[in-house]
Amino acid sequence: MMDESNEVPTDPSLERRTRRRFSGADKQRLIAEFDGLGRGEKGPWLRRNGLYASQLANWPTGKLAQDPGRGRHDRIGTGPRGPETEGRP
Repeated sequence: MMDESNEVPTDPSLERRTRRRFSGADKQRLIAEFDGLGRGEKGPWLRRNGLYASQLANWPTGKLAQDPGRGRHDRIGTGPRGPETEGRP
C-alpha cells in the first residue's frame, strides 16, 4: 500500500550548513597556533582546521584590535609588504 502523503522526507545530509562561529578565546588560540608554525607548515594546518588565511587576517587580536588601521596581513604573508621591501622594483 502506498503512502497517501505528498510530503517528501528530508535528508539531513542535504540540510544547509551554518557558518561556524569562533569565540574570542578560540580565535586567540588558533592565531597563536598559526603564528607558532614554521614555513611550509601553515598551509596544511589551515586545511586541517578548515580555515583560510584571509579569515585569520580579519580576526582582531591583542594590540592589533586596539589599532584599527593595522591588520595581521603582514604576518600571514598576504597583503602589503613591510618597509624592508619598499622602494624595490
